[in-house]
Amino acid sequence: MKKDFSEFLSTLTEDKFTEITNKINSVENRINFSTTPEGINKFVGDLSIVNLQFTIEIVRLYHEWLNS
Repeated sequence: MKKDFSEFLSTLTEDKFTEITNKINSVENRINFSTTPEGINKFVGDLSIVNLQFTIEIVRLYHEWLNS
């Protein structure tokens, strides 16, 4: 049976986003930066890593949903 992506999207509730955020935060992601060019570059890099972790969690959920 072919699954509709919109069905998966409907599973992404606010509670699910909170759960993912809490999981990522439990890994001790600390974002600190200074207002120097190097500090801002570090901030952007750290923020990108957190964004990637969140995206990977969404892909993991999608993979589980698709194979259920």
